[in-house]
Amino acid sequence: MHIRLQKLRTAHDFAGVGGGGAGASVSASVSTFVDHYTGPRMHGPLGLDKRTPGRRLWVPTPVPGVAEQKAGIRHHGFNATLSESLPLDRTVLDKRARQCAADTRNYPPSLAGLPDTTVIFVFVNEEKSVLLRSIHSVLNRSPPELLKEIILVDDGSDEAYITGGVDIPGSLAEYVCNAFVHALMNEWVCRSPPPCG
Repeated sequence: MHIRLQKLRTAHDFAGVGGGGAGASVSASVSTFVDHYTGPRMHGPLGLDKRTPGRRLWVPTPVPGVAEQKAGIRHHGFNATLSESLPLDRTVLDKRARQCAADTRNYPPSLAGLPDTTVIFVFVNEEKSVLLRSIHSVLNRSPPELLKEIILVDDGSDEAYITGGVDIPGSLAEYVCNAFVHALMNEWVCRSPPPCG
């Protein structure tokens, strides 16, 4: 399984975007985070820095005040600051109807013979915790033999944590490259957007 980051816009689209910004720093209180997640971990523990054993690259922040939450809502259209205070690994309830969960006749008896899958996330300036939580959810719940790769496609973001390179602390590239043991970090692929019309 590979995780690949791609950009759809050319580098000149990002002129003037520098370091810093939302999500650019990593919390120093990594040792205080307690992982309460008890769900499946089909690809093993996620989010641990492979450069420093036991260190988490992302730690939930304390629940912010109302003013901060309102600012997050204005910027992203939802309560982004509250999202940053939630763990990346979460238990998702089975929402199937009881009779569907109980009737397994339509499920294959084994994974053998099923095709593998590529999961593609296309985003522009997506809030960091939401994007990372989505990646964690796919990895935690997808059998390794069925998940070929995850492709993250940046469609023209200008947020510093997305545009920053692997060497920028708190950047998406740094997280993906160092938090997933099986991740294959390719150079951000810069391509011109396809012509419209």
